[in-house]
Amino acid sequence: MHFLQKELVEGRDLDVASESELKEGKTNYICKDRHDILKTTFTELKSIDNFHITFEVDFMGEKARDLGGPRKEWICLMNLAIKETYFDNGLREHLSDDYFNVGSIMGIALLQNGQLPTFLPADVIEELVTLTSDCCIVNLQKGLDVFGFAKIFQKVPIMLHLLRPTTQACYKNATQFIDP
Repeated sequence: MHFLQKELVEGRDLDVASESELKEGKTNYICKDRHDILKTTFTELKSIDNFHITFEVDFMGEKARDLGGPRKEWICLMNLAIKETYFDNGLREHLSDDYFNVGSIMGIALLQNGQLPTFLPADVIEELVTLTSDCCIVNLQKGLDVFGFAKIFQKVPIMLHLLRPTTQACYKNATQFIDP
C-alpha cells in the first residue's frame, strides 16, 4: 500500500509527529459535523477537484490541528456510518447514487492511512471485480476508480483481501476507542 501512496497521494505529508515537522503542502480542507457525518461529507466531496491530495479534516466547533488524527477519526466515523446505512441490511437501490461517494471514501481510507473499509459483505467484495448491472455496485466501482482501485482490484485480485472483514479497532462513538 505504501507504494500506491507514494504514487497516488499528493500534497502535504499524511502523518506528522509534531507541528514543528509539518511541511507545507496542498490539502483538501473539509469541515465536518460529526453529528451528521454522511451528509456533511457527501456535500463537501462535491467541491473536491482532486481526491489524490491529502485530506485535512476539521470538526465543526472543535479546535484541533489535523496532523493526521482528525482525518483518521473522520474515516473511522465514515466507515461506521457507511456500514450501517449502505451495507448492514443489504444494498440500498434507492440510494444507489450515494455509492459513488461510498467508493470514494473507501479509496481515501485505503490511501490516506485511515481505518481500512472492512465492512463489505463477501458477495459485494467479489462483485467489485465483475461486470455487473447492479447500479449500487457500478457506482461503488466508479467511486473506487477515482483512485484506480477498481482496475487495480481486477488486475491484482489479492488486493481485495484489504476489504475483508477483520477485528480491527474502531470507534464506538466520537470520543472512545474500543476493540470489537
